[in-house]
Amino acid sequence: MLGELPQSAPAIAMLLGLGLILVDVLILGGGTIILTVAGITFLVMSGLLYTNVIQSWDVALLVFAVLVGGLSLILWKPLKNFTKNTSKKKTKTDYHGIRFDLPEDLRKGQHVPYSYSGITWQVYSDTEITAGSTVKVVDVSVGKWFVKPI
Repeated sequence: MLGELPQSAPAIAMLLGLGLILVDVLILGGGTIILTVAGITFLVMSGLLYTNVIQSWDVALLVFAVLVGGLSLILWKPLKNFTKNTSKKKTKTDYHGIRFDLPEDLRKGQHVPYSYSGITWQVYSDTEITAGSTVKVVDVSVGKWFVKPI
């Protein structure tokens, strides 16, 4: 109905498959499962085209649809679990370990503003610390420093 496939179809399918997988894994961090499934489908299709199992556009489109659906059902859960595995390890920044003197008393559950490097940070602590005490930054969050006395 749609005609025969060109002789370069296996190579094109292989390039599309590898391209989709590489884009998904290297650029998008493996977060879009459908690109990985489509890439694997194109690789399988490349093998089927190379062995002349598929010879027309009609069959190629039908096989592609069936393979995408089938591989999605089979690979969805494993790929979903793979993308969930993120590191819980806290990263260290250049701000960790900075020592400074508190400009005012710091009470537990409250914060004290402190300007450093052009940013006014909100300084927090688990303990009460008096003004003038030297503290060390032990954790950093967006706009927040968590300190403990030295």
